Amino acid sequence: MGLDPLIHFEAIARHCSLKAAATELHLSRPAITHSLKKLESGLGVSLCLRSRSGFRLTEAGGKLYLVCQEIRARLQTYEECLLSDEAFDRVLNVGMIDNFQNPYLDKAIPKLIKTFPKLKLSLQVYEATELQRLILDGEVDVGLGIFNLKLDPMSYRTVGTETIAHFISDRHPLWRSPTNVRLGLGVKTWVDIINRNRSALENEIFGGTRSQQYRSYASNLNSALLLLQSGQSIVPLPTEYLTSRKLKFKFRSLDHIFKPFALKQEIAFRREFLKGSRACTFFVAQFPAVKSGSYDSKK
Repeated sequence: MGLDPLIHFEAIARHCSLKAAATELHLSRPAITHSLKKLESGLGVSLCLRSRSGFRLTEAGGKLYLVCQEIRARLQTYEECLLSDEAFDRVLNVGMIDNFQNPYLDKAIPKLIKTFPKLKLSLQVYEATELQRLILDGEVDVGLGIFNLKLDPMSYRTVGTETIAHFISDRHPLWRSPTNVRLGLGVKTWVDIINRNRSALENEIFGGTRSQQYRSYASNLNSALLLLQSGQSIVPLPTEYLTSRKLKFKFRSLDHIFKPFALKQEIAFRREFLKGSRACTFFVAQFPAVKSGSYDSKK
């Protein structure tokens, strides 16, 4: 005898109804009736009495019902064990922009791995637009970055800020003459995290009124560092990123000429995907919204 007849009988006894048991178990009425008769035949006893006056268990049925309740409880415990954090063995895909730095991220990764020891974790770098598209397509579960363009039906939460300042290296003309603002101010580097083709560079960065201002372009921070080191350009960079690097050249900010500005760091996800993954929900919860607020494209 398998477990199915016992599970069926437990539902029948609990509901005091074959019809209700059949509905709960997604079985037809004849199927649940056949299962009951098969169980009674196998045990050689009558388990319940059905009549117009109602439904009641026999003495044997009552004893079996107690056993079936215990079986059901043990099965539920086993299912919960399989679904526990330690047993979670799926893949969590986390995407982020180039050189994303956030104190919550430093703590979230070890907490995630400790809570879900069987988890397969994938961390990959993308540019911001591509990252959001991958989240929409379900290829990435959650993204971290600076998202200037918000997409529906994405949800965004501000988790920090990134301060951008303009820097020069010790090879730049302004290094020795910091008060002479005319030196080299016409040569700056455009830095962002968008991969642009030749046409876009010519039209959006090096063309029009910007042609005399920007002479170089970098789509990642490592390339921007090379341009900074050359001493031929003023380069805007995240202050936290630059000060954390062990560089072999000197640099300084030009805050007296260019006022630093802040960019919002955000975590991006789709709420419907979040509900389907406990690991993803846990990971997102490690990034509390900062005082600058949160943004939800659904609102």
